[in-house]
Amino acid sequence: WNGSDKLVEFSCAECVSRGDGMINDDKIVPYADFNKQFPEWMLPSEASNKSRVRKYLFQEHNKAIAEYYGRKESDHDNLNPWITSSIGELIDETCKKIKE
Repeated sequence: WNGSDKLVEFSCAECVSRGDGMINDDKIVPYADFNKQFPEWMLPSEASNKSRVRKYLFQEHNKAIAEYYGRKESDHDNLNPWITSSIGELIDETCKKIKE
C-alpha cells in the first residue's frame, strides 16, 4: 500500500527486497514477514517466470484490475521496461523450463 488509491505495481518479492510494509488486520507488517502472515502462500523469486507472467498480466490489464478493485491505475512509469516481453516469449521460456 502506498497511501493512495492507486494500485501498487511491485510484486511481493520486490516489496520484500525494497523493505516495504503491507497492511494486514489493520496493522502495518513488513513484507519480509510475508511467510508468517500467509504461511500457505509461496513467495516466488523476482526472477521466476511466475513473477514475469504476473508483471505482464498486471501491465496489460492494469485498467481492468483497477476498475475491479475500485482503485486507480498504477503509475506505468514505475513498471520495468523488460516486462513488455510478449506473452509468447514467456510461454516458450516456461515450457522450456518444464521440459528440463
